Formats: sequence, C-alpha cells, structure tokens
Amino acid sequence: MRRSAARSGNDRPWGQDIEKGRRTEIDEIYGLVIQRAAELEIPVPANQTVYDLVRAIENGTLAPAPENLLDTVE
Repeated sequence: MRRSAARSGNDRPWGQDIEKGRRTEIDEIYGLVIQRAAELEIPVPANQTVYDLVRAIENGTLAPAPENLLDTVE
C-alpha cells in the first residue's frame, strides 16, 4: 500500500490511516473500480477482496495483519 501511495503523491498510506483510526480512501479508489466494473459486467475479484478486507479492518471486525490477505488465496 505504501508503494501505491508514494506513486500517487499521497502522503497518508492506508496503513497509517488504519493505525490512527482514520477512514481510508478505499471507497474512493477500489469502490469506484468495483462499481464501474460491475456496470461493464467485468469481474474484479482481487479488487473486491482488497476492498472487503480494508472495510472489515476499518469496521473493527478484522484485525490488520498480513495473514488476512494470505487467507484469501488459500
């Protein structure tokens, strides 16, 4: 996530937002991609997975941990 934030000029990576209890920009970034893909009937399972994980972490139903992403591919 840090790499993508650095490329976009965003100085507030998602990890920092989550650590500080701030809302991430997941809806504005991944939500838009998912919505547009749905309109075009294009499956975007990787985007949906990242979106779901970040939203669960934001909502407090999932602890932030690298293992969460690994669990989705097993």
